[in-house]
Amino acid sequence: MTLLELKAMKSVLKRLQLEYERISPSCQNCDNYSSSKKSCIKFDAEPPPEWVSGAVPCDAWELDPIPF
Repeated sequence: MTLLELKAMKSVLKRLQLEYERISPSCQNCDNYSSSKKSCIKFDAEPPPEWVSGAVPCDAWELDPIPF
């Protein structure tokens, strides 16, 4: 690895870290949440309102940011 490659890698890692820091787990951005039914598919239940809009401590929270 060259110094130039090391600097490039550090830059990419810093950018990725900032992207991950912006993610705030909530029901609205969870793959298990159905916004049309306003319920959690995984637990077949309606989550509390504060979980839908706020940060959640849910171990079943999932996010797949890749659109394909």
